[in-house]
Amino acid sequence: MMSLVLVTPPAGFVVDPAELAGHRRLPAGMETSELVALEAAAVAYLDGYRGVLGRAILPQVWKQEFCGWGTLRLAMPDVTAITVTGLTTAGGAVTATRADLRLDAMGPYVIAEGPDAERVFVEFTCALPMQQMASVQAAVKMLVGHWFENREAVVIGTIATELPMAVDALLAPLRWSQM
Repeated sequence: MMSLVLVTPPAGFVVDPAELAGHRRLPAGMETSELVALEAAAVAYLDGYRGVLGRAILPQVWKQEFCGWGTLRLAMPDVTAITVTGLTTAGGAVTATRADLRLDAMGPYVIAEGPDAERVFVEFTCALPMQQMASVQAAVKMLVGHWFENREAVVIGTIATELPMAVDALLAPLRWSQM
């Protein structure tokens, strides 16, 4: 893999701010901007290629570059759509004549063929399957709750250094790693 770039970031919330406020038992009308910021931080911590999960939570588009046609292993799972293009040594754009999305034990890959190309790009859409979303939402609520209650790195008499154990238990089965 040469490079991986986020083309279209996810939109929306993993957990709605009103639901977070209810989870934290905030009084009606209390400012939720801190909860929104903490939700964004929790999602950023978990989401994407470099996130703890190593996968997309909400729908997003990534572009991965390769050195040529062939079997192109994608960096993230849960791929639902692909577009494959290439560039010639002169910089001209070419389109794949074949682009088949496949899946094996190591994850998604594309079998791609086309005219001479020095660089090949696979743009792919991915998102966590809906049946796994409840675990991520629960983990986000726990992270936000933990960070909301422990806003500072050190609280008098204790040190808040670890995430709640339940967060790890929820996320462990969802972590993506290529073999």
